[in-house]
Amino acid sequence: MAFDKSIKEPDSIIHNTQDLGIPVSTDVEHITNWFKKHKKSDGIKLIFTTYQSGKVLSESARAAKYSFDLGIFDEAHKTVGVKEKAFSHLLYEKNISIQKRLFMTATERRYVGQSDEIVSMDNIDLYGDPFQTLSFKEAIEEKPPILCDYFITTIAVLKSEIKQLIESNIFVKPDRGNWDDEIESRELTNIVALRKAVEKFPIKHAVSFHGSIAKAKLYLENQELYQTAFPKAKKMDCFHVTGEMSSNQRSKVLNEFQASKLSLVTNARCLTEGVDVPNIDCILFADPKRSTVDIVQAVGRVLRTSPGKERGYIIIPVLVDDANPNSLLEDTAFQDILMTLRALASNDERIIEYFRSVSKGGKRKRGGTDFPVDIAVNLPLRIDLEEFRQAIELKCWSRLAKLSWMPFEEAREFARSLGLGSGKDWRKYYKGELINKGIKPEDIPRNPNIVYKNHGWVSMGDWLGSGFIATQSREYLPFQEARKFVHNLKLKSMAEWLKYCKGEFLEKGFKPDDIPQKPNRTYKNEGWIDFGDWLGTGNVAPQNIKYRPFQEARRFVHKLKLKNREEWKKYFLGQLPEKGNKPDDIPRNPNIVYKDQGWISIGDWLGSGTIANYLKVYIPFEEAREFVRKLGLKNEDEWRKYCKGKIPKKGKNPKTIPNTPARVYKDQGWISMGDWLGTGFIANRLKEYRSFEKAKKFVQSLKLKSNTEWMDYCNGKMPEKGTKPKDIPRNPQRTYKDQGWNGYG
Repeated sequence: MAFDKSIKEPDSIIHNTQDLGIPVSTDVEHITNWFKKHKKSDGIKLIFTTYQSGKVLSESARAAKYSFDLGIFDEAHKTVGVKEKAFSHLLYEKNISIQKRLFMTATERRYVGQSDEIVSMDNIDLYGDPFQTLSFKEAIEEKPPILCDYFITTIAVLKSEIKQLIESNIFVKPDRGNWDDEIESRELTNIVALRKAVEKFPIKHAVSFHGSIAKAKLYLENQELYQTAFPKAKKMDCFHVTGEMSSNQRSKVLNEFQASKLSLVTNARCLTEGVDVPNIDCILFADPKRSTVDIVQAVGRVLRTSPGKERGYIIIPVLVDDANPNSLLEDTAFQDILMTLRALASNDERIIEYFRSVSKGGKRKRGGTDFPVDIAVNLPLRIDLEEFRQAIELKCWSRLAKLSWMPFEEAREFARSLGLGSGKDWRKYYKGELINKGIKPEDIPRNPNIVYKNHGWVSMGDWLGSGFIATQSREYLPFQEARKFVHNLKLKSMAEWLKYCKGEFLEKGFKPDDIPQKPNRTYKNEGWIDFGDWLGTGNVAPQNIKYRPFQEARRFVHKLKLKNREEWKKYFLGQLPEKGNKPDDIPRNPNIVYKDQGWISIGDWLGSGTIANYLKVYIPFEEAREFVRKLGLKNEDEWRKYCKGKIPKKGKNPKTIPNTPARVYKDQGWISMGDWLGTGFIANRLKEYRSFEKAKKFVQSLKLKSNTEWMDYCNGKMPEKGTKPKDIPRNPQRTYKDQGWNGYG
């Protein structure tokens, strides 16, 4: 037997090898020699191994060239997850030769998504097809029953009850670890909930599951203190077990637990699997459970049949606000209820069947095998108990429905009964925008094409019964027949074709369904040339035209004597009739067609001599500035007029001098327009001003009385005050915005 005790889950059972009664080893050499020694001996050889020791077993078997007839994988859900993890090692034939593998689990685990690195139990190549499935319902209804029925009950504890217990100050708090008001309230809620359950139901042997060993021990102590503080409560013998106990110690505790008339055993998770104590009839989840497997495995503790045991009880404690019980629906406590229901619903179809029935107005039938859930509450009389229960049930159903969508045929029949005409109508319906159609049932998906992809889905038209067929599913006429039909329409352009497809050419009729709107895609490899051929106009798509060589085309264009790009555009649009029509082998966009075949610029193409700005070559900055300063221009406005030729006496701006010197000479010496023109004017953003305090001191010495006088001063209208210095800004509110400015006053 291969057994690795170095790897374990928190509070999992540690097996002492001396308790097993058979040889145990994790030594590869020892196991290899054992295989070689017994390889040819008669009789059945039985090897036990933990999943953690799978690599030791496979290495030894390969070394001895030993193969197995049968591998039985118990608790097979543990092999699911990352492909290369130790627990998955024995799944692969490349690691160990096993002729047949048998997988057994009460909690089948499937991975939702796509990843080559994840192992999932729906992988037929690894796990094969299920050959035997036994549901909860079937196991319970067998004669005699294989499993005992169970009952999920939510025990509500009021905050006022917990407040009284806290004020009594009789309970133990831990010496270390996290402990706050919320944790204390949950701990006491768990204590009270179990006591209420014991009073209400015929519970005799309860197991509580906690998030840690420390919490399990604390719960034991506080249950005993509760017994002392409330002597009228039923006497309950309390026990605790951990995975660190020896088999003998644990067996002794569990035997005492079973022998007691009313008892509780607390643990973290060591009783989740591999423990058979048939008379356990109650489990309590003291801390939120995150794993579906953990929940189902824990529930397995109450499913063993035992004389006199009618059913097992699953207790979910919830803390409820006295003043606002409905807050439970939005509270984390509701998530505890939901998580437990979802976990069990994945294995027990009765839960889904019940909620589906209730959502459709069916009667509630609790007890027996109809429905194993109840909501036991103790709420103020002003709350309508049935209404509150119904609200919880409907909210549960909204979260559970995705676990079991309505069968395709039933769902399609429902969708067709709505009388919707298109996918657009369907979207409006499930968003609740079609009030007269009612609300979409929770177990009918919004995206039926995804959910029912391999279960009957054809198209949205089939789903709605409208007859509409998705474009990709339609059958079209052969290309030659379709083109002949379109030629008869006498359409002149692609624009007219699109109008026809939209039904805007009433005189042409409506486009038949077997003629595609996008023939270029449908007939891509079946004869398609271009829209000119499709419409019969003779027009050829630009990419199919053969143009003249660049030099020949440019010579032709030069003869047209066009002056600029605007005239070229008018010419190819036919707006210059005196120039004639553009030949088909002369492109509209010569810059694209002749990009690597000689193209320089539009000026070169037209023969006008115009050169694009980015292609122009200008003289160096200092030479250009020297030339401009000699012009005697006074400001930027005069510079722009000069560039446009509106100051004739100054002449034309040479082509080697840029109209936008700030851009051209940006990193070549450019300072400002005042520097460029030689006027000495400096742009506001480039000026250096006095500090705020010095400037304010100067202005205050002027004894100006208002903002109006300040503007007059800046504009030179108060000569008695002198001229404003250049280092005093006109707009101090901008210049000194973050430097002390606080208004003109």
